[in-house]
Amino acid sequence: MSRICIPEHFKVVEGISNLTDGSARTSDAVCLKNCRRATAICTILGGAAAAMDINPYQQTDVDNSLSDEKAFTNSLRWWMNAATTTSDTLTAQTAATTMDTAATAANKMVIIQIDPVQLDVANGFDCVKIKTEGDSASNLISVVWLLETDYAQGTPPAAITD
Repeated sequence: MSRICIPEHFKVVEGISNLTDGSARTSDAVCLKNCRRATAICTILGGAAAAMDINPYQQTDVDNSLSDEKAFTNSLRWWMNAATTTSDTLTAQTAATTMDTAATAANKMVIIQIDPVQLDVANGFDCVKIKTEGDSASNLISVVWLLETDYAQGTPPAAITD
């Protein structure tokens, strides 16, 4: 039996609360200085048949400034469940720097795994965020970050401050 306790081994951070709108969305950025790995759980409640672009970015701090962000140049690991109301199966997707979901009215879940070694830390990029585009006003999007910490602790360090 696993002895992992989510609150002690992972920092859980809300990146985007459930929002409905056809506009592009940007999650809160999180700092990966104290992390082994970051996992973004993107949930899309599909009221309309619209594709959504999901784009992770790295940046130098958590203030979500557009001037210090840059796209990933190396591929990330992705999984998707394209119909969460009828299946609980996540299917590995082709490694890529971005992902577009299918234009269906189904509820979906997209998981992105980011290893801190994929960040350009030599140039100060130690934070990550998710941006979405192309959605419909009838859909809801949310993002939750699971940040695997280096050591189990009662209260993992903050990830929304540098």
